[in-house]
Amino acid sequence: MDLRDAITFHMLTLNEEGASLATQRHYKFYWNLLIEGREALGIPLDPMSLDTNNVRAVLHWYRSRVNKNSPREGDASVRVLALRAKTFSRFLERENIVPDDMLRKLKPPRVAKVLRDRQNGLKPQ
Repeated sequence: MDLRDAITFHMLTLNEEGASLATQRHYKFYWNLLIEGREALGIPLDPMSLDTNNVRAVLHWYRSRVNKNSPREGDASVRVLALRAKTFSRFLERENIVPDDMLRKLKPPRVAKVLRDRQNGLKPQ
């Protein structure tokens, strides 16, 4: 079973558990990013290779692709990708696809606070 099969299984499980279509689309978007990043970096699509170093490499790859014009320069989206990868890793462990959650110790990147300045709009702090 490769990651594509595991993602399909997770999507079916989300549907069976009654997740909304918006939630399912959200997960699918980030799963596609995870696959695309791994393929771009030449990382195998084996669930056992879903470890901290490989996910950090995908996060770094994704950070170079996000919209730098947003108030947080894409940091929030990179954080969500890390959180979804952790969710997926926990799912793989729960379903006995991998023996251990290899992303248990992964800390999602921090996102800068954004304060609203009345004259100049949003500014990261």
